Formats: sequence, C-alpha cells, structure tokens
Amino acid sequence: MNSFIDDVMGLDPTSLDVFQEKPQSKGNVNIYRTNPALSKAEDGHYHSKVRILYNPFNLKRSIVHQAAYVIKDTQGTLIVKSMLGDGNRDCPLFKGWKALHFAKTQGPDGKLVEDTKKKEWGDSMYEKNETDWVLVQILEDDNQPE
Repeated sequence: MNSFIDDVMGLDPTSLDVFQEKPQSKGNVNIYRTNPALSKAEDGHYHSKVRILYNPFNLKRSIVHQAAYVIKDTQGTLIVKSMLGDGNRDCPLFKGWKALHFAKTQGPDGKLVEDTKKKEWGDSMYEKNETDWVLVQILEDDNQPE
C-alpha cells in the first residue's frame, strides 16, 4: 500500500503516456488537436495562440455539441448521431438506452428492483460519445506550424 501512495504523491506528470507517444496521423487533417508530446517549450506545456471564430448567425451556437451512439451487434458496429446533440431528449436511441439502463422488474417480495440483466446488456450494446466542436483560427503554434 505504501508504494501506491508513494507512486501517486511522487508522480512526475512528464512520465504519463500522453507525453511519450508521438501522434499518429489519423482522422481529419482539418481538426486541430494539441498534444503535449509535441511540446517544444522548456516547461513541457503545449503553447499555441488561437482565436475562436464565432457563428455570425447565432453567437450562442458558436460551440457545437454532438452526441453519438456506438451500437454493437452480431453483425458489427454502427455509429449513429443522436438528437441529444441538439438538445432534443426525444431521441429514440437515448430512450432505448434509458429504458434498458433504468429497467425495473418485480422482485420476489413484490417490490420493484433494478433489472441488472437488462442494464448490463444495454450498457454492452450502447456506447455514448459526446464531443464539443468550435471553429478556431490558429494564430501561432510553434509545435505544429503547418
């Protein structure tokens, strides 16, 4: 137990995997991601200067929220965008997951109890991902000048 506490209290953040792994080129090249492993600064922090580009039609919608479900079955995996990203809680995927996750069944004493089989099955079939997106103009980035 002592070694665990010593490890946590004496943790050097630069030893974390994110600082060791060089990024692999994958995904959309138009998506800007910072990576501490690329830092050229003496302090080890990633420094860049960006400007948020606001939505000219609706300033309050400058940050776009997106929700998606990864659904797995015997034939493979399917990624489906959810209406939750637009704040619509009537999303059929959300309702399906919610019905399984919070399913109740009648126990031997007649009281409602959590149906763990349905919850486990639903959690294994639905994986929810939420992301937020914003347009930025990169003003300065010595780590990734391109």
